[in-house]
Amino acid sequence: MSPQDYADPIDDNFVTATAGLNDHFAKNPHVASMVQALSSACLDISMITLFSVGALYRSSTRPFLSLFLFMSFRFVGQAMATIPCAPGFLWPRGEINGMPIPTLFVDYHPANDMFFSGHCGTVIIAGLEFMAMDHFVVGMLHLCVVLPLVSIMVVSFRAHRGIDVVAAVFAAIAAVQMAQKLADPIDHMLLELKHKNDKRRNSNSNKHKKKGKEKDQ
Repeated sequence: MSPQDYADPIDDNFVTATAGLNDHFAKNPHVASMVQALSSACLDISMITLFSVGALYRSSTRPFLSLFLFMSFRFVGQAMATIPCAPGFLWPRGEINGMPIPTLFVDYHPANDMFFSGHCGTVIIAGLEFMAMDHFVVGMLHLCVVLPLVSIMVVSFRAHRGIDVVAAVFAAIAAVQMAQKLADPIDHMLLELKHKNDKRRNSNSNKHKKKGKEKDQ
């Protein structure tokens, strides 16, 4: 039975409010594919930039840990129960003018991952982590612009309901708070290991230089 063939047992106000958009995307699949492609590209750029800034300029595991914890919460939620998708389900491959748009962080294959929204949680994590790294404007852009648009998209596609979006907000905030507590000791441990390896490397280098000088004499 397809999602269009049954009445939704869950009365979700966000689903009701986006009925017109769902109908528009169903009648215009090329528009839905373009929206999917643009949102996927936005998420890819956000996460690649976030990880690059965190790893290369801040030397912190916090962004990675935040996303890992969030996805772990999501995996547990999905393992607990199978939630049926809402009537009118759409999940097109990202395409623009018929050209497929590849993605690193978005799965174009439809699956039972309704609870809770990975898109919305990822955007929230990016926004909070950018703000934590003193990129306040970029972080607020994610939270005030990207998040509402992505939320409307995933519910209009019936990939999620409003409750999935709300749950993703709390799960993402919890993941960031936990990562904040866990990242500092992990970063400190990795920094100590780096210093030890640098000392060992310098010591070996000095030994080789000393041996070379002794041979020359």
